[in-house]
Amino acid sequence: MSYDAVIDEILQAEPDKISRILRGEEEIGDPTEIEDVLLEINRLERNVEFFKKLKKRRTEPLDQRIKESDAQIDQLRAAIIDCMERTNNSSLDFPEVAKISCRKKAGSWDIKDEANVEEHLQELGVLDDVATRTLKFDKRKLYKLLNELLENNNVPEGAEKSEDSQTVAISFYEKAEDRAKQDQAEREAARWKKAESNYDSLTI
Repeated sequence: MSYDAVIDEILQAEPDKISRILRGEEEIGDPTEIEDVLLEINRLERNVEFFKKLKKRRTEPLDQRIKESDAQIDQLRAAIIDCMERTNNSSLDFPEVAKISCRKKAGSWDIKDEANVEEHLQELGVLDDVATRTLKFDKRKLYKLLNELLENNNVPEGAEKSEDSQTVAISFYEKAEDRAKQDQAEREAARWKKAESNYDSLTI
């Protein structure tokens, strides 16, 4: 087997921590590990922006690649939330990368049967407060009213609310992009160095 083939095999067998998190094989063990995840999120978000701009100029579909990057961003954000909850941290600051904070995100309403909701709110005498005469709901007011009805156990059939969940706010610093590029290069260099070391230790 050639040198390149062996090195490639070793690299594939030794994925980095980010890859293991994305595959669900590992979690963020400590808040100090979040910085690398933030840099990966920054890189993925730049990927999404690049693909969106590229999509405007090219005819081939890029929706799948955007969808995959968005899904990976959501997965990494969930890993950060999990780590912060387990370590009792509500906010963290990583100089020159980002500062993050966990806060509660209200569940969203899904109006599955507008006619049923309309009838129920009409019976309650509050339909005009949340709907125009064209019977188009004012979603902001409607969701506020539905939250109130939820507290009173009086939600109309046809409206369901997803469970509340945690969301993480990330404010990247200006230097984060440079750090992300440097971090990616360093991680690749470290993996190659480890792969070459493993290759040298092989008995051929």
